[in-house]
Amino acid sequence: MSRRILVVEDNAKHLDDARAYAADLIECEVDFATTLAEAMVLLTANKYDGVISDVFFPADDQSSADTFENALALNKKLREMRIHHVFNTAGNHHGKKYDGFLHKTPELIWVPGSEYPGDLFVSSGMVIEAYPHDSDGEHATKQWQAAFRYILLSLAFLEMPDMGQDIVQSQEHLGEKSALRSFPYGDYGELTEKFWGCMDERVLAIFAQFNA
Repeated sequence: MSRRILVVEDNAKHLDDARAYAADLIECEVDFATTLAEAMVLLTANKYDGVISDVFFPADDQSSADTFENALALNKKLREMRIHHVFNTAGNHHGKKYDGFLHKTPELIWVPGSEYPGDLFVSSGMVIEAYPHDSDGEHATKQWQAAFRYILLSLAFLEMPDMGQDIVQSQEHLGEKSALRSFPYGDYGELTEKFWGCMDERVLAIFAQFNA
């Protein structure tokens, strides 16, 4: 099954990195927006399976990217549209500029007819952070591979809840070492490596399907 994903990113370096990563994906069409206004237009014009967005991006071309209110507005719209959302940030959730943002976006998801505990992994509105040691600093790069892998895997789990539940339960003994756990705030910049260490053949098959 093919996917269509929207990426909202205004930083030129991070946008180039996202485009470079997305160019190698297969069965996955990726569109890009740099402002809230542009994202809203694309959401109206196209049907998306998921959205990966920054936390700080401008409302329009004439605005600054200093506020997280645009991220909250996008998240609200995506909740209404039932589109899965993950944030991808170069920052550290302990930073002062994240005060007031934390815990407002994750939305626990339970699949109808299933006992799959969605809060373990597939909740919408999660945050993947680069986690610089300086809590108010930013890394030069973001975890683009982890962000795409996370959202593609979440979508697969939501469509196949029995498989998702089985995979998550099989990873429970790994605790904090497992990528398949809740990380609304606190993957501590390690999600990329945790996905590299996931050896479940079903997970790897999903990544391989999209060359993610």
